[in-house]
Amino acid sequence: MPNQQQPGDKRTALGVWRWLLVLFGALLFLPGVFGLVQFLLLLPNPETTTTQLLATAAGGLLLSLLGGAIVAGTFSSAAYFRRAAQLARTYPDAPWKHDPDWENGVVASKSSRLAIGLGVLALLCNALTIPIGLALVPVVFEEQNYAAAFGFIFPLAGLALLAWAALETVRALVFGRSELRIDSGRGIIGQGLTGTVRNRRRIAIRGEFVITLKCVRVVKTGSGDSSSTHTTELWAGSQTVPGGSKALHTGLPVRLKIPAGLPGSGKRASGADITWTLELAASALPLPFFARFDLPVFQ
Repeated sequence: MPNQQQPGDKRTALGVWRWLLVLFGALLFLPGVFGLVQFLLLLPNPETTTTQLLATAAGGLLLSLLGGAIVAGTFSSAAYFRRAAQLARTYPDAPWKHDPDWENGVVASKSSRLAIGLGVLALLCNALTIPIGLALVPVVFEEQNYAAAFGFIFPLAGLALLAWAALETVRALVFGRSELRIDSGRGIIGQGLTGTVRNRRRIAIRGEFVITLKCVRVVKTGSGDSSSTHTTELWAGSQTVPGGSKALHTGLPVRLKIPAGLPGSGKRASGADITWTLELAASALPLPFFARFDLPVFQ
């Protein structure tokens, strides 16, 4: 009989990969800390150039932050998957309770996670592109090789990504976390989604809220350089609700019908991933308000 991978073997393999990620993060974090120490040592030296100081500080800061984020994210994800496995054993017939984000029928908005994800991506991108930009400065301005200035596109793209991450971080700090309490613990296909969105802060909303519920199918094919992702919106419905500074604080009602025949949340045997999302948008000060929730929708 062919050898089959047992659950214990699978957990062991995941554990190995987890510790490899921790090791990789540590290998980034420690040189980053060393670079910051070098920056402090070079700072009082009058012979140190500004370019050296900037390169040392930027490299040390980016590597230490990126390495620390990888280590912290690895341990956080490990705890998340352990909890998910426990919930699946406890509620075998209630898949909407298998995700730790859904178990209590209260779903938090993804604003902070989006800001963190973009921040990590921006750090990784800038760790690669800022040294390129610093290396190009003497080539372009001292050697007057102006054709090499096209290389500044890469650090500019990294800075644009960093600006996007900063914007989402400000949005998360200003608006905080919104929570959607689902009446039945899940959206029900053929019936609907009912619940209430609340935010502890009094947000200066101008005009109406636009609430949109979407069902999206994501299919990934191929692998490596030949991989591709196909996204298809299967259905969308929306409603408008009056705004005001107290609307979210007191509770914003969500009442959306879901037609029959649509697939539920989760992965399919075919490899397709079905996601249901609720998006909440409104004009506000100082930034437009936006919140996104990943929802459990089942039969």
